Amino acid sequence: MRLAAFAALLALTACSSKPADDTLTTDTVKPFEVQRDAQTKRVDQNAAPSTGPTFALNADGLLVTHGSAKGRPVTLLQFGDEQAKTIAALSSDLGQPKETDNAECGAGPMHFADFGPLKASFQGDKFVGWVAEAGRGLNTGDGISPDKPFRFLERIGARMVPKSTLDGEFVLEGSVKGNNLGGIVENGEKVRMLFAGSNCFFR
Repeated sequence: MRLAAFAALLALTACSSKPADDTLTTDTVKPFEVQRDAQTKRVDQNAAPSTGPTFALNADGLLVTHGSAKGRPVTLLQFGDEQAKTIAALSSDLGQPKETDNAECGAGPMHFADFGPLKASFQGDKFVGWVAEAGRGLNTGDGISPDKPFRFLERIGARMVPKSTLDGEFVLEGSVKGNNLGGIVENGEKVRMLFAGSNCFFR
């Protein structure tokens, strides 16, 4: 009798098991699927679902997350990507940008796509930088957003740039592949903007 019950229990367990999932999309511990290069990043599993896109501000580009907190697809945009492709990817979530050119930048002529709180910079038809101001869904992987108190950033290594001609400029070192995040803080208290890569600041 005991052997029969044990066999029934094994059969029930086998029927309830799920086959292995080879994709990166899941509702459990794997947070989302990346649409290029098959890379994943850890996300807070207790985070509230989001219906709109979020933008991870990386030192070497942007990571755009679409949809809800479960099984969310992601678009990876890295510095060096084609201008047209980058603008098209951002436009699908943010609408058409205001595009301008500036031939007077210190790094040479640059093209810009202004999506409001997020601005992308291009040079030679390549994505080379971004500037982010306060806006919903704009954060780094460490939870840094352009409206955080500067003291929060100081705890994770931000420091003011000595003798900078940009008032309130700071840098957060040690990000990705030697790239750093930078930013501007107002009155030494609140972060006004974050930036990475090549941008057009007149120093």
